[in-house]
Amino acid sequence: MRRRATISLALMICLWGSRVLAVDLNSRTSAIRYATPDGVQHVWLFATSATNLYAASSDDNWTWMDLGQPPSGRGISVPSAITYRDRSGGQVFAAFVASDDGHLLVNACLPGSVWQWQDLAVPEGWHFVDEPMAITYVDAAGITQVRVFVDGPNFGFRPLFAAAWYNFNWQWFYLGRPYSVLEVRSPSAVSYHDRFGDHLRVFMASDADHLVGDAWDGGTTWTWYDLTQTSPLRIVAPKPVAFIDSDGDAEIYVFALARNDHLVLDAWRGYFWNWSDLGRPPTASAIQSDPMAISWSSFGIDTVAAFLTTEDGHLFADTWDTNFFEWTWYDLGLGMGTTAVRDPTPISYWTASGMLNILVFAQGSNGNVLVDVWDGASWTWNDLGQP
Repeated sequence: MRRRATISLALMICLWGSRVLAVDLNSRTSAIRYATPDGVQHVWLFATSATNLYAASSDDNWTWMDLGQPPSGRGISVPSAITYRDRSGGQVFAAFVASDDGHLLVNACLPGSVWQWQDLAVPEGWHFVDEPMAITYVDAAGITQVRVFVDGPNFGFRPLFAAAWYNFNWQWFYLGRPYSVLEVRSPSAVSYHDRFGDHLRVFMASDADHLVGDAWDGGTTWTWYDLTQTSPLRIVAPKPVAFIDSDGDAEIYVFALARNDHLVLDAWRGYFWNWSDLGRPPTASAIQSDPMAISWSSFGIDTVAAFLTTEDGHLFADTWDTNFFEWTWYDLGLGMGTTAVRDPTPISYWTASGMLNILVFAQGSNGNVLVDVWDGASWTWNDLGQP
């Protein structure tokens, strides 16, 4: 029998929404994980249609809820979602999107409240922002900070901006672009805390198809790096994952697609960056989706995995094999009732029974959201339908 966790009143309010029938979803989703005071972990999945935001929860048997559309009625992008505990200990949920008129929007549920849209507009002097990427970190004072990174195309330039929740208000910050670079695209960010303090890293592709990064290590200074200087590879769609390993050192893995249609990796293991060409799955002639990576630790072993889909519609995972010390491809196949899946969104969490589960959400060729679940022994596909 499936164990149902006790849900707090605040969470029940946040889960409120209209139950709806099938709609056409954007293919990319956003998943978040959090723990309730009893230590039980939970997963929420967010998706968008052309106009509305939707959510489904592992605690509600993945029943889709309609969280509405912006008051402006404008179209919206794929979501980037976060969750964190506020100073009172309540759980905050927020999903960020870009509207089709270039504004940054957020739909948030505060403790004891309901979902509400807010228009964060654009940076002063700018007209359009795109591709929001939201992250959180806990500062030295124990306060959770929120940063939303966007790029902003304008008159031949495309710099990086950050929207920050600061002193109970949203503020915009201009982070610019590397020297001699006109455009940076598709920001993807990680945060981590090690013995040296708090760190943020934002990775993007430049207009020359270089991997570039903007680094913050505390204080007020951001520093740009061109990480393709030591590699001839031209890349698109970088996606990072960061974690603190069993030795207490920070490790950062940035996966990307190279222009030769290979999966490539630039890895930081505490001392220097190192490029690796991970190729393609042996049975694939082309990679179809951007790579999406996660990390987890189990029984003292740190694992990193990148998930992507190929031209035949299969879901693949590329993981580091600790026995043979090499990257190994795994064909995770297709979801039920579909001829192809695309745009995977992976996340890991510990179940109430203490089992580590890996969930990989993807959209099927039938338009449904599917999830492939690793329960510690095998992978199993499930069909979550559509809102």
